[in-house]
Amino acid sequence: MKLVQSNIEHRTSNIEHRTSNIEHRTSNIEHRLNHSQKQKALIVTLYDPIGNYGNSLQHYALQEILKRSGIEADSLKCERGMLHKISVFLKRAAKLVLAVLGVKKYREKLRNKIKGDPKIQLRRKFFASFYDECIDKLIPCTYREAFRSKPSRWNEYDYVITGSDQVWNMRIVKTSEALRFYYLMFTDKDKRVNYAPSFGLSEPGQKEKHIHKEGLMGFNMLSCREEAGCKIIRDLTGREAEHVLDPTLLLSAEDWRKFERRPDYDIPEHYTIAYFLGGMKIYEDDLKKTAGDLPVIDILDIENEVFYLTGPREFVYLIDHAECVLTNSFHGTIFSINLRKQFISFGKNSIDSFRAITFSRIESILSNLGLSSRIYEHGRESYDAPINYDDVHMRLNAWRESSMKYLNSALGI
Repeated sequence: MKLVQSNIEHRTSNIEHRTSNIEHRTSNIEHRLNHSQKQKALIVTLYDPIGNYGNSLQHYALQEILKRSGIEADSLKCERGMLHKISVFLKRAAKLVLAVLGVKKYREKLRNKIKGDPKIQLRRKFFASFYDECIDKLIPCTYREAFRSKPSRWNEYDYVITGSDQVWNMRIVKTSEALRFYYLMFTDKDKRVNYAPSFGLSEPGQKEKHIHKEGLMGFNMLSCREEAGCKIIRDLTGREAEHVLDPTLLLSAEDWRKFERRPDYDIPEHYTIAYFLGGMKIYEDDLKKTAGDLPVIDILDIENEVFYLTGPREFVYLIDHAECVLTNSFHGTIFSINLRKQFISFGKNSIDSFRAITFSRIESILSNLGLSSRIYEHGRESYDAPINYDDVHMRLNAWRESSMKYLNSALGI
């Protein structure tokens, strides 16, 4: 009887062992299947339909980097709701009334707006075409809609990624609701990832500091596009943030040359390109001296019906084929570096506080890459000395590697 009972127990043990093995194998199969399934991310960044080259190109670059890591990427087309549209309409109506009543300031603005509108609409089409061609899936969504949605709306995404660009700059996003949106407070904390966001300011305003602090504490890992931003994070939270490259610098010059497209208008064989946010009139005399006999292509000159209608892919082409790049733009500067161009960065002593802050991040990256000599100085005679791009790109590649390491760690890959 004891022998029979022992046999039964032994057989039961074997069955349990086999069952355990089957469960273990099943678990391994499920793990392999889950691991092999393509992961999905949702990119949340600024959207400018009128046309900002840096914003659109960093968006494309982040999407492509994610795809190379085997992650499918959708994007939110972030828009303000109806209340904001009504507010904007009422402000415009008030300005129109003041213009009609003869107030000089508003009359001139109205005249310029009417004069520039046809080109702006055409430019808008160029950028709409870029988004159709180059951004895989753009999902319209208002800030309020995102917060009112059930969490299940975002279940298909393994990650929701904010950045790059000035997504944490209150002067750009305008409202507390929008700032919370760009801190991804409409999603579960375990999905939130940031890559190279920017505050765009030397320090955040007092009124929204609590939103920044709350938002920053919602991420497991933190990064920033500028050293000044890393300091803001440290001051607000006591945490360290990784100083990472703008997404456009994660792609190589060869990547951008495959992406670029020659404009459909005639361009000179040799030329200088000027890319100045806020206009270039204050530098006009210096630009003429620097450009010498070369024709200057000013792609933000609204009066020029040809150059103003330049899309993002054509923008990269124009920089890549220019003899020299003159700019006060962050992205104008870093594309020049990536594509190994002779360039000069203007704006160090700007009287405009916003441009001065913009230049601080240009100055930071130039210093890190050993390119401080490319900063414009009034009265300097020559900028003809060739740039040692072998040394620059050795530093850039090391920074690129550490930036990718941060992103992969944040994504758990």
